[in-house]
Amino acid sequence: MRGAIQVAASRSKITLMGAVQVLDLRHQARSASVGRPTSHVLQRRAARLFSVVSGGKSARIERVDEWETTRATLTARGVPGAADLGRFVSNVEFFRPSDLDERAAMPVLIELLPTLTDRKLINAVAGHLRRPWARPAAFEQLHAAFVRLATVDDATSWGLGDSMSSAARIQELPLLLQIVRDPGYGRARQMVVFSLARFKRSPDVKSVLIALLTDEDVALHAMGALRANIGSSDALPYLRDVEARHHGEPLGQTAARQIRKAEKSIRVTAPLADRAR
Repeated sequence: MRGAIQVAASRSKITLMGAVQVLDLRHQARSASVGRPTSHVLQRRAARLFSVVSGGKSARIERVDEWETTRATLTARGVPGAADLGRFVSNVEFFRPSDLDERAAMPVLIELLPTLTDRKLINAVAGHLRRPWARPAAFEQLHAAFVRLATVDDATSWGLGDSMSSAARIQELPLLLQIVRDPGYGRARQMVVFSLARFKRSPDVKSVLIALLTDEDVALHAMGALRANIGSSDALPYLRDVEARHHGEPLGQTAARQIRKAEKSIRVTAPLADRAR
């Protein structure tokens, strides 16, 4: 059962040995307290899961549930609350909070991320890695996943970009700038662009954001980031230029809304600045 027998399917290939290893994790997670051999249990489960056909013919297989195997791996590694993988609660007054220990789960999720193919699970893992303690440990794998998926799946990559940017330090800024300059990544860049606001000491960020003000995929995020990065007063001339050159167009309307927000911010902060003098 643990040999290198390979089972082919119409859409995927997986070794039977790999399946047994998956089942081993599941069995350990569910029966860790039972001190008896597991090989016979695994063999029966593997036999039910796979119908092996000899002679080179294809066999019908059941896809491994990556959610279940990821939870099983977390449990086997001693991470509390693995059942709440993918559960995000912002209002604990009305909803039960997640029991997943995200800090303990972090190294396991970083390790598993490159192996995942389920887009919803990838997005969930990225969400759990969008935490201060994941910086910079999670950056490399989040960056790799973003680059792999950004040109084929905007939705998943949007979340990956958000978490990747959160995990970035100034040392990773060149990689973020490389991403936002590449229009091939489309709208997946949006949160990466917006994250540039916090890199106020970099001399490169301002010019990059100004260049992105007319990129329709990320213009709104570039405008917001520019205001936060250099201040509303300094950003206004650039916003007004976009509004004038694209008046009546969606891009010009976006700039007009950002201008109103910048002007309101200036009105609110000016009296505070006067009182501070």
